[in-house]
Amino acid sequence: MNKKKYLTIILSLILLLTLILVANANAKEESVKNNDKLNLKIKQAKELEYNGTNKLLDKKIRKYYQDNKIIDDSKLNDLNSSEAKKLIKIIEQDMDEFDSKLINNKATNDSSSVGTMSFGDEPPSGTNNIDYTYFEDADIILVHDGTCAYGYWRHAGTYDENKGEFVSAQKNDVGNGTGVIWEDKNWYRNNYDEALGVWVVDYENEMRNEIRDMIMTTLKAQLGEPYALSSYWDTDSWYCSKLPWYGWREHWSVNLNSDGGLCVPDDIDECDETSRFAYSD
Repeated sequence: MNKKKYLTIILSLILLLTLILVANANAKEESVKNNDKLNLKIKQAKELEYNGTNKLLDKKIRKYYQDNKIIDDSKLNDLNSSEAKKLIKIIEQDMDEFDSKLINNKATNDSSSVGTMSFGDEPPSGTNNIDYTYFEDADIILVHDGTCAYGYWRHAGTYDENKGEFVSAQKNDVGNGTGVIWEDKNWYRNNYDEALGVWVVDYENEMRNEIRDMIMTTLKAQLGEPYALSSYWDTDSWYCSKLPWYGWREHWSVNLNSDGGLCVPDDIDECDETSRFAYSD
């Protein structure tokens, strides 16, 4: 082997080693970044508990249930039963009425103005200032506005960290389309007067990043699929809170809907496997 070929091989090996070291460094930096965000999220979740925010929110939700007639979604196990069909009709009518007001408001206001109206006793601001700093893949946002037939939290979205938006589903086109769609951060800030960040407490899972990535891959594969209040086993149609329910149960065996029936947004908040980490009203 001549000297020139020998030097070429040596330089190629050095370049290859350099690329490997850079890749490892980037992976380590990303891991540190993820760990930092996780640690901050855990700290923030504890802060909501220690400063009394969770206690006040729980009190508010209890009063809401006392003051309003809320559908018991656990009765919706057999979606083909006459009782279930009657309750689903009430839920969908509630959605249509709320969405109609939302669409009418948007027709007379620009995108930065108040987006929704309240049907409750207290007039809402129609906006919130939820902090997205601690959101990771497969974290869930729950939002409230007015009085809702199926619970305190009206709508849900599942966060995709790479795109910086939420995968969700809508019955009506209120600005982003129908069926399974993308909804951006400002959509949740500008159209609801309360927002809550919820995560599945998985910090002991060594493969948490991989699991969360698989969940989002599964949910993004449903984009464009139609909307329906369908059962867990029906993978041809979706509603907003069914998406994270399905993703977490399929890939991490976490059931966000322990009471059966439909998985409404309140079920996710009440689940023993989840914790609150961000809140704004």
